[in-house]
Amino acid sequence: MISCIIIDDEINAREALEKMIKRYFSDKIHVICTAESVKEGVEAINRFKPEVVFLDIEMPIENGL
Repeated sequence: MISCIIIDDEINAREALEKMIKRYFSDKIHVICTAESVKEGVEAINRFKPEVVFLDIEMPIENGL
């Protein structure tokens, strides 16, 4: 199973992506956690070491790149 993290400042976007993953790919992808900022996302990546990161590019203060 592929582990992933979702990073997006918009809660609706995070929840929608997580629901789609769980609905269509629950047997292949496991969402370890979600984060609402670059800082939280970096901490989550360092802590959980996911194989895939779904990352919003445009976020307040910092960007996903």
